[in-house]
Parts: sequence; C-alpha cells; structure tokens
Amino acid sequence: MARRFLIMVGVLLLGTALRLFALDQVPPGLSHDEAYIGATALEVWLLGRRDIFFQIYNGIEPLIVYWQAIYLRLFGITPVAMRLVNVTAGLLTIALTYAITRRLLATSEQPLARWGATLAALGVSLSFWAIFVSRLALRSVTLPLLAIPALYCLWRGLIADSRISPSRRWACYALGGAWLGAAMYTYLSSRFLPFVPLIFFGYWLLRGQVRRHHWLGMGLFLGTWALVFAPLGLFYWQHPDVFGQRASQVLNLPVALAGDPRPLITSILRTLGSFSLVGPGSSRYGLAGRPIFEPVGAIFFCLGVLTALARLRRPPRQAAPYAFLLIWWLVMLVPDFITGESPHYLRTIGALPPTYIFWAIGIICAGSWLATRLARTSQTPGPFAKAIFWWPVAVGLYVVASGGLAAYDYFGRWSADAEARAIYGAEFTEVADYLKSSELNGPVVLSAAYYRDWDRFRLDLQMHHHPPFVIWFDGRQTLLLPPTGSGLDPPYIFTRSAPPHTHWMGFLVAETQGTDMTVYRLRSDARPTLATPLSVTIGDRLDETGIQYEVLQLLGYQIEGQPRAGDTLPILLHWQPLRDVPGDPDYAFFAHLRDRRGYTWAQVDASGYAAVDWQPGVQVLQWLALPLPPDLPPLDYMLVVGAEDRSPARPLPVLGKPDTTAVELGTLTPATAATAPLPDEFQVPNASNIDAGGIFTLRGYSLSSRWRQPGDTIHISLFWQAQTAPSQDYWLDTWLISQAGERFGVASHQPLDGDYPTSLWQADQWVRDRYDLTLPTGLSGGPYQLYVGWRDSSGVRLTSPNGPGVALGTILISPPDNSG
Repeated sequence: MARRFLIMVGVLLLGTALRLFALDQVPPGLSHDEAYIGATALEVWLLGRRDIFFQIYNGIEPLIVYWQAIYLRLFGITPVAMRLVNVTAGLLTIALTYAITRRLLATSEQPLARWGATLAALGVSLSFWAIFVSRLALRSVTLPLLAIPALYCLWRGLIADSRISPSRRWACYALGGAWLGAAMYTYLSSRFLPFVPLIFFGYWLLRGQVRRHHWLGMGLFLGTWALVFAPLGLFYWQHPDVFGQRASQVLNLPVALAGDPRPLITSILRTLGSFSLVGPGSSRYGLAGRPIFEPVGAIFFCLGVLTALARLRRPPRQAAPYAFLLIWWLVMLVPDFITGESPHYLRTIGALPPTYIFWAIGIICAGSWLATRLARTSQTPGPFAKAIFWWPVAVGLYVVASGGLAAYDYFGRWSADAEARAIYGAEFTEVADYLKSSELNGPVVLSAAYYRDWDRFRLDLQMHHHPPFVIWFDGRQTLLLPPTGSGLDPPYIFTRSAPPHTHWMGFLVAETQGTDMTVYRLRSDARPTLATPLSVTIGDRLDETGIQYEVLQLLGYQIEGQPRAGDTLPILLHWQPLRDVPGDPDYAFFAHLRDRRGYTWAQVDASGYAAVDWQPGVQVLQWLALPLPPDLPPLDYMLVVGAEDRSPARPLPVLGKPDTTAVELGTLTPATAATAPLPDEFQVPNASNIDAGGIFTLRGYSLSSRWRQPGDTIHISLFWQAQTAPSQDYWLDTWLISQAGERFGVASHQPLDGDYPTSLWQADQWVRDRYDLTLPTGLSGGPYQLYVGWRDSSGVRLTSPNGPGVALGTILISPPDNSG
C-alpha cells in the first residue's frame, strides 16, 4: 500500500511538473477564445455578471468562467492565473483516473486493478493530449473532471458488492446524478455524457442483472441529474437557437441524412485513426499531424481495446467493467464522429480517461501473455524466459521515452510552431513585454488584426488589466497620423498579423525589431499628400429627432494604377474624425462602381480605425481595395465613395447636399480582363455551362425574385462567355411559357441596353448582361417557365442542342391584389 501510494505521489508530481513548467511562456500567449473567456471572467468578478450560460462568441457553459473569476481574484489578473484553472482540473483528473480504474477493474481482476490504475494515471499524467488541454484556458478539460466522479458513483451503485450498505448505495446514486448534472455546465460534449449511464443500464438489463433496487437507483440518479441540470436546461428550453448554435455550424450529420454519408464516414475514420495514424489538421488544438499514441503506445492501446471486446463474453460481473469502458469511450467519441475538423482533441476530451485505461490494460495483458508463455516453457530458463524478468524494466523505459517524446513535442515542436504562435497570440505577449519595459508618457498606436475586440482582450489580460493608453487600428489598410501641431511622437507597434501596408513605409522608420512585432516612429516629414484634394463633410443624426452632426471630413483621395476587369483597384482616402462619436457605431468607408443605369458592379467597404478610438484632428489614410469582376464590360462607370454604419447597413449623409450619401470621384473606363477567368475560380450564381447557339455559353444567372405579380419588375443578370468573337450584333429575347404552352414575348434588347453590343465582344471574354424585365400586366396567376435566346438582326434565332432558348427556371405569378 505504501509503495503504491509513493508511486502515485510520483505520478502526480510528474504531472504537476509537466503542467506548471514554463506556464508563462507555453502557450506563448492567449488565443482569442481564451481571452474572451478571461474578459468575461473579469466581468463576473468586477461587474457582478451572473449568467447561467454566457452568450459570448458561440456561447459557452459557465463553469470555466466562474472558476477563472475566482482564480483571477486569488492569483492576480494574468494569463497564468487563468491557466491554473486547467492545471488544477488536469491534476485532479489524474487522481480520479486512478480511482475509477481501480474501482472498475477490481470487479474483474485485482492485479489488473492495482497496476492498471497506476499505469492509467501515469498515461494521463504524461500524455501530450492531457498536457495540452491542461495548459489551455479553455473549458474542455473540466468535462472529465466531473464526468469521472459521476460514473464512479454510478458504478458503485449498480455493481455494488455485499459490503456496501443500502444507504451508501443510495448516496452513490444521488451523488452520481449530482456530478453528472454539474458536468453539463462544463463543455459542449457533455451533452452526450448522459447516454453513457443510459446505455450501460440497458446493457446491464440485457445481461439479466437489473433488479428492483437498480430501477429505483437509476431513477434517483437521473432525478438528481435533472434537478442539478434544470437551471441550464430551462435556459436551453427558452433559447433553442442558443442550444443548437454551435452544433449547427460544425455538424456533418445533416449532410449524411440528406444522402451524402462521405463527410460522416471521413470523420469517423479520422477520429478512430487519431489513436495511431493521423493527427489534427491544425495546431490550434494539438500538434498538426501528431496522433494520440506513438507506434508502440498505439499497439498497447489496440491490445487493450481488443482485450475489452474479448472479455465481453465473460460472466456479467466480470464483463461489466469492459462493457462500461467501451460504452464510455465510444459515446464520448461521437461528438467528433458527427462534426467536421476531425480529429478534434477538445471535442473528444470525454474519452481521455478510458483511452488511457485501455492503454494500461494493453500493457498489462502483454506482460501477462509473456508470463503465460513462460509457464508453458521448460523449467530450464531460456532467452524467452529471461524476457519476462526484463518486462517491467522495458515498460518503465518505454513510459519514460513516451513521456519524454510528449514533452518534446509540446515544449519543443508545438511551442515553436508558427501556426500555434499566431493562434495563441505570441505577438501580444511580446507587445506586453515591450510596454512593461518601456517608459512611455503618451499614447501608443497599435496595429492588430482584430483591433475592435479580441486583440484588446488579449493585451488587457497580458497587462494585468492595466494597459496604457492605446489607440488601435489595422495597419494593413490604415495609417494614423497625429493632429497637426500636436507635437506627439507615439510609438507605432505593428504586430505580425497586421504589418504595415507597403505604402506606409515612406512615413515610418523602424525603431525596435522583435520576433512577432516591430516598433516604428513617424518620420519628421511625414505628411499625406494625395493627388486630388477634397473638402467633404459627412455626418450622422444625433438621435431619433433626426438632428444631424458632423462626424468626419474627407480631405482627399487618389487612385493607384489603371482599372482592369478582374484586377483590384486600390483607392486611397485621406480623412479625419471631427468629434468623439457617442456609443460604438461600426463606421466604415465604402466604394461603389456604378453604371449609367445605377447598377452597382463592384463594391467594397473597409475600416481600420474603430469609432470608439477616434480622436478629433487625427489624420487618417485608408485603403479601399475595390475588386473588379472579370466580366466587367469596358464601359464608363462612376466611382463613388462614402461612409456607412455597417451594423444597420445605413449610409451616412453628406452634409450640405440633401439626400446625398456618396461622393462622386469621377468616371472610370476599365479595360477588359487580360485573360478569361477559370469557371472554377469565378464564382457565379446558378453556375452552368449551357451552349446558347454555338457562339455564346451561359455560365450562370441570377434573378432578383421568382414570385411576382403581373406588371412587376425582375432584375436579371446573365453571365455569358463568347465561344468565338461574334461577327455581328445579336439581340437577346426573353419570353415566358405558361403551363398550357402559351408563349408570352416579354422583352428584346441588345446587351446592356445597347451599351456593349456583341460585335465588340472578344473570344473567351466573359460579359455580364444586366437588365430589368417588366412582366406583362395581363398574365394570369400560376407558374411560368422563363427563357432567353439569341437572334441576329434579321430575326434568325440561334439554336443549340438544347433547343432555341435557354431555360432560367420557373416564375410564379400571383394574381393581382384587387382588394384595395
């Protein structure tokens, strides 16, 4: 007993060392999810927030948030304090794995229970999987912490021996249900956990072992579970959209139910393969490509699973532990079976304890097999007989090597992985270290990819909730310059994820070069000089009264390069905010390319400077990269820019010009695309490849509506590609066919109302024809088939193997409303 106790203490000390070593450096920083949870925990502590389910990001269960709030208060506002929650959970899981393994296997074989429990705990202590999740600040590691005592108590109740009193048995059922209910507050995969006791009870029933007290005990178990789960369950009942929000984003089960089982089969195979052959595709939640077990460990694990399957044929009490483990393991793999991104080591976290119990069983069974072979050999010891005496040494060396490999993969390979460093915010750790070591008296200008929210949380927690005065922006598209005459010379910090646009390098000089960030200062002669000056004031309304106030002023713009279809048109704006804006509106600039009929052919909106950070007088340069479609006809277009509030999709008015929300910058005539786009790369609605007469191919189309009344208008876009250069001007007819076969000619026109006739088209060129189709007023209600077809100037229609026209689907005509 003393020896096993000392061994277990050593196992826990190893686990503690692997979970605490360099905890302030690995992971290298905070991921967005971790920072969001930490910021929410601060709200719980400092603002008194008390949610039963936190609707942040995709929604999270509350245990991790409240636990982090306690640790942040006890140990300070640091990432390490947040990670200590997971360290605590991970260490307790090691001890609980030992306890449940001993209890389960004691029902079958005492020697297996003694050494299997120690090995299973050692496996959890040293495994890459367990080390990884125990050092994150995410909620998944709390699931096995509460699942193990729930299943332990259930086992004690159902498979109790004669030495346990009835009162203790009932207490086990009640405590097990309470632990199971508490587990529902941990992680999304916990929703599958109740199926483990239900399926095992069904198995126990099929084996003829269920008695009246078992039924009563399960009723108590499930009743206690329901009572503890009730507050969260009531929230899910009242908010069904929240309950299924994350699942709807990742499930592949609906695709399988719709008739395509391939994604589901792939996920199942990859999940099962993760124990020996494949690893995650990303380093976000593990080391990309690394399976759970190395080859030797995979053999032991598979041997353990096969042993469990073989022992299902034993008498009920001897088979029960193995049935229990297999049910537990398979059920908790289901979250990964039915979702994408498999294998996903967070979604399968509930299967971690039985995985290492199987691994331990495999090691012991391999040794038992050697011992059996030894007993069958002659009494004269030979090479094989001597091997059994070296088996414990070999196992010890293997465990040391396996743990060393896990440590190397985590602290060496994963911590240096470029993707992991980017995901886990190494750049903001470096920024925080720079700010702590620098004596800064003024503001700091910081470029970040998620400058509006997540990156703020990361820096706030890295700076112990006391960051300096930071002005946030996205330097990939925006540059901020101090107000004229202010005398400010702030440091400009550009993180690796948001480096300076190449155009800004003429304004900056490097001061400090780091690994994941660079600090610049403005050149003394840094002044924006754009090709075309402007003086346009854009405003907003103050409140529901409609009173307008000034928001910003456009000071100039310039266009880089010559526009060409299929290319990107860079537009540089010079502007400045005029006031502190109330609230935090999502202001952004937009650029539209419009033809003479008012159709918008290209558009973009962007903002690299959130309104919450605006300072009056700051000079701002903003890039807008306007993507020009490859089927853009070479016509005259008006380029307009303006500002909008993106959250309600509301353009802001140009002050001094009633009913104006955009500024005309001038006329552009883009050149045709240099090469025809590949159909797979140019995504168009209703993509097709329909021959329309040997000269034109319909590549796709869109209709603004398919349900209209007589006299209504439908906007149609047709994506054509010329097979050869047309030799003349063709006309496009549009007509309807009723159910009775009656034809209604609706329109006839040259492309783009004659602005771009087919005689100007080039071979292989893509051209989008856009027009408004007005339906005849005399149409009766019902479905009509919509057709388009080409004809030459003499009226001869182009025909194809599909007939004289191209079908664009059904238009449903509703009878006119004559009630008024």
